[in-house]
Order: sequence, then C-alpha cells, then structure tokens
Amino acid sequence: MIKGLAIPITLSFYAEDGSICSLLVLRKVGNQIIVEGSRYLTADDFAWPGEYSSFIVEFDLEPGQGDKMDYAIEYLGSGDSLYSDFVDVLDVVAYKLKHGAFDENIRSIIDYYGQYPALYRYYMWDEPNYDQMWASGQVQNLLMQDKEYYRGGIQVLYKMDVLADYFDSVNTKELLVDVYPLYGRTNYYGRTPVDSGLLFQESEI
Repeated sequence: MIKGLAIPITLSFYAEDGSICSLLVLRKVGNQIIVEGSRYLTADDFAWPGEYSSFIVEFDLEPGQGDKMDYAIEYLGSGDSLYSDFVDVLDVVAYKLKHGAFDENIRSIIDYYGQYPALYRYYMWDEPNYDQMWASGQVQNLLMQDKEYYRGGIQVLYKMDVLADYFDSVNTKELLVDVYPLYGRTNYYGRTPVDSGLLFQESEI
C-alpha cells in the first residue's frame, strides 16, 4: 500500500539555487532506523517566501505493519529558517486520482475498449473496502463522462451492510453481490462432502 506524508513547509526568504532540506520517512525496526522514503528540496521547489508549500514523500506501508514510523526534516543550510505545520498521512493513489494523474490512462482505456459493442460495463476492482469506495466513485465519474462510448463501471460487494456507504460514494444503479448458496456451514470454505449444498437446500429460494 503506497502512502504519503504531506509536509507543509515555508521559507522566511528565498535563497536562489540553494539546497534547502531533505524530507525523510523513517521506520524503526528494533534498534535499526530504515529510510522508507525521501525527498530533496531546493529553493526552486518553493513558490514564494512566507507561503506554505505541501510536499509529498511516498513510502510503502504493508497491511498490519506494526513498526514505529517517524519523519525528519534535515536542514541543509541554505536560506534562513524553515517552518512546518500540520504533517498529514495520506493515500498517494487516492491523492493522485483526485488531482487527475490517472485521467489520461483511463481515457486511453475508454478509447480502446469502448468501441467494442460486446462490452457492457468496465469491471472495477473486486469487493472494495471502505477506504476504496471513494476512489471507486472517482473512477466511476470519469467513466460516466464518456459520451461517445458510454460504459459505466460495475463492482461486486462482499457483504450487504456496506451498501449505504457504497452508494454514498459511487454513482451507480447497478451492483453485483457475492452470494455463495452452495457453501457449507461446518467448513469455513464450504463445499465438503458432508455439507455441500446445505445452505441452498435449507433456503426458501
């Protein structure tokens, strides 16, 4: 999972062609400090003295990773003073999606596949979690802007109690839901010789 640390920084005055600082994302494993992400900044990266600019430092974060994370701003000696405020962690993919980084790629997919009459819908990623629903909505909006080859997106939900949140995020009237009526009751994955088809047989369908 790609994450980003958004670090707002401002300079007290503009140092032309000066090396300003390095931004570091650090992970502590035992007594070892590992640099997970870094970014080098010069004066040209700043719009104007006294105005905050937000810089994104990307790093990988595995699900369930419990190592302690930290960040550092390494001052490199040019300019006067640095000021930083409200450091935030964000989802880099969602951030780029919001700011149009994938618009061209999605448009190329539409241009290539949209001409095929057998295409009914674009299948977006399978069984989105809560943190993926906003991105699903953004992609759906891009797909629905296509006027020449109109094909919206469609997804599968893995449980019914997320329906309200999903429809709050995704503009769609179509939805697929995973239902496994032949899964057994005594085995987590079902379909054992003993209980295969049990749920289907006991249902009122």
